[in-house]
Amino acid sequence: MRKNLKKIATLAMAAAMAIAVVPAVPTQAAKTELIKNEWDSYFGASSGWAEGAEGALTENSKSSWTADMDSIGWGGIWGAQIKNENLKYQKGQSYTVSCKLKATNLDKWVLVKVEGDDPNAYEPDKAPLAFKWVQLQQDKEQTVTLDFTLAKNYSGHLSLYFGVGGEMGDREDEQLAGLYNGLVTLPKDGDPTFSSSVKCSNISVKQVATTIKKVRAKKGVAKVTINKSAVAKKYVVQYSTKSSMAGAKKVVTAKTNATLKNLTSGKKYYVRVAVVNKNGKQSKEWSAKKVVKVK
Repeated sequence: MRKNLKKIATLAMAAAMAIAVVPAVPTQAAKTELIKNEWDSYFGASSGWAEGAEGALTENSKSSWTADMDSIGWGGIWGAQIKNENLKYQKGQSYTVSCKLKATNLDKWVLVKVEGDDPNAYEPDKAPLAFKWVQLQQDKEQTVTLDFTLAKNYSGHLSLYFGVGGEMGDREDEQLAGLYNGLVTLPKDGDPTFSSSVKCSNISVKQVATTIKKVRAKKGVAKVTINKSAVAKKYVVQYSTKSSMAGAKKVVTAKTNATLKNLTSGKKYYVRVAVVNKNGKQSKEWSAKKVVKVK
């Protein structure tokens, strides 16, 4: 009996040691979300500036907010603003701002601005690194994306602003800052006394990514077609026979297509792509994987 117990204990110990030495399965790269806090807001009329919007945030989380305005105001787009300041970032990296916007009661102009330090700007502390004007149609949700790249030696602050105030007017400081560039006429929302609710959801600021358009396989070869990224200088195509991407090989290409060679016939391959920007920085965000079976 003792011999049997000793034998069982020895087997159990061996099994435990075998389990302990099994290598960990590689995981996907950590998400690079820059937004860590809820949003701050400013509504001019509610803060004593008669020309600004009158309202408040009625919903506020890291990934969404809702601005309810009893009036959108005469004081320009910044008469109501939603902001998330001092975002964490990596020098030289490229990022994508992504969100969904919707306005009630009227067609609404919204300015999405990534703000940083620029000594050549009219107001250095409010210099736009990137911005986009969005004209929302009443009660229709719109998806918005905005890409930007930080300089290799960038060391200033990084903030994301939404200007949701009313009638634009002729604002000299905003013109000098270049915020009207690309617009034929100045944005205008109509009657500044209108009420409106602007909802922003699915908000994220992550390292830029791309997607795979298609993967086609022939004997021993697979051809990958990549959707072009505005900030990409090159693309890294990674492929493996394991969904965990363990033991993955890679191909680097300056084009939006790549050929994977010397593949094993009858095997399934998992393929994903990452962007390399003009600074030579590879994004930590990979595309969704596509699976292809080699003939």
